[in-house]
Amino acid sequence: MTNREYILEQMRAFAPTESDLLKVKGIDLNAELSDYEVTEKAMIPLLAEMALSPFMKSVNENGFSVSWDIGKMGWLYSYLCAKYHVKPDANVLAALGMSVIIDRTNKR
Repeated sequence: MTNREYILEQMRAFAPTESDLLKVKGIDLNAELSDYEVTEKAMIPLLAEMALSPFMKSVNENGFSVSWDIGKMGWLYSYLCAKYHVKPDANVLAALGMSVIIDRTNKR
């Protein structure tokens, strides 16, 4: 499995396009998947970019409808940021409708 195939499989619910994948930095998309951490870290900016771009939440034509749960994109973004100790972008979280709470309990 290549890095490209892994990313497309992990993000299939969000339907990334080839032009979205052009924005992935730091890895060779055509190389064999060998380091999950590097590949998943490369997904974080891609998720952020996709979250901030215009998208459709649902389509309804002639009684057939399809909808996308964009909230799941936020959960994946948050999960990967926490897993790899990357500070999430507050603008991305806000665009995805996620609350941005900053704990300042021990700050002086």
